[in-house]
Amino acid sequence: MSPVRIALKEQVSRTQVEVFAWDEGWSIWDFNKGGGLEPFLRIYHTMGDETEAYYFEDPMVDLHYFVVTGADVEGTAQQIRKRLPHYSRDEVLQQAKEAKEPLELARAVRIAGVAAPAELDPDIFEVLRDAMSNPDTRVRSSAAAAAAFAAWRELREPLEQLGSDPEPRVAEIAQVVLRGLKEKNWKEP
Repeated sequence: MSPVRIALKEQVSRTQVEVFAWDEGWSIWDFNKGGGLEPFLRIYHTMGDETEAYYFEDPMVDLHYFVVTGADVEGTAQQIRKRLPHYSRDEVLQQAKEAKEPLELARAVRIAGVAAPAELDPDIFEVLRDAMSNPDTRVRSSAAAAAAFAAWRELREPLEQLGSDPEPRVAEIAQVVLRGLKEKNWKEP
């Protein structure tokens, strides 16, 4: 099964995550204290050690989230969703729709990217694609960063267009994301 990402809401603290993991009987397998643009990372093994839950505090997107991999992805993701406040698909779409200010929309777009499922979600794709042509550079750069998480092949064309953005920083982010996706996610068989 594909890894699952769960974008946590802002009110969830690192301490709450630690207490949750302890209560669930998870063990800390590895960690990285982060710093600068490098994310804080704590890797947990669930009961039975067949599933990993990677907890990130990621300064690049200003979000914290879990990535769940291994034998029981769905069961572990369900545990997290049941006990820790997170963004549901509907909340992600609603935030993007209701955003009034560019910074609010930029954040909603980053959340959409982090919360994106492994398989193409047409509604979230539309949020990301529309943000890539937004007049505000902060929204466009957030859309490029969000595409790195969603990683759908359908984002290739909008990212290529964004790679020629008149704002050099936006174009650079889009080019870096596109290059990374081509090398790591979209390799031809």
